Amino acid sequence: MNHKVISTFVALSVLLGGAATAPAMYMNLTEEQKLEAISYGSSNSQAEATDFLGEWAVVLDNDKGVAILITEFLALASAAKDAIAKGTALTQFDIEDAVARSADKLVFRVTTFGPTMNYAKNYTAVVKSADKTVSTTYWNNSEGEGFGDGKTRPRFIADSDFYFPADGIDPNGKITLIIKDHEGNAVTQFDFDLSKRR
Repeated sequence: MNHKVISTFVALSVLLGGAATAPAMYMNLTEEQKLEAISYGSSNSQAEATDFLGEWAVVLDNDKGVAILITEFLALASAAKDAIAKGTALTQFDIEDAVARSADKLVFRVTTFGPTMNYAKNYTAVVKSADKTVSTTYWNNSEGEGFGDGKTRPRFIADSDFYFPADGIDPNGKITLIIKDHEGNAVTQFDFDLSKRR
């Protein structure tokens, strides 16, 4: 999922809002669940980003950001969708590679808005689950790109990727993803009900 897809999702979300609901989050996909993910990606190859990603997204009002939980299911579904778009077959390697990216992890793609090109440069994150706080083990922040009219809306938009170990996280529980600046202050947060994200 590249920046243009996420940006399109942000724009459409502002207009359409809402997110689909689903059964509990899948971890360590079974063969049946893999087929379900491939079917979802293939049958939604022409879907708008809002519809395709809605189940896994939390969209905050007033340009506070968008966070997408890239589960094993979504990673595989996205690979199937991309294969259709490219006119190529989804290989066994593609399937294993897609699933491996999110296996035993909580992976988030977060889009935020800010006043300068480098506003997100030093962002980090934590996940809170019940009385447990987990720090990100890997993160990557993109440089901000111009967004909106530069006057009435935030001037820049940036994507960040955050990875967390999934050990001890209840796949049917609720978590909060908190984005922090270089001083450790909370910038924004996203609440996820994992039972509603396959």
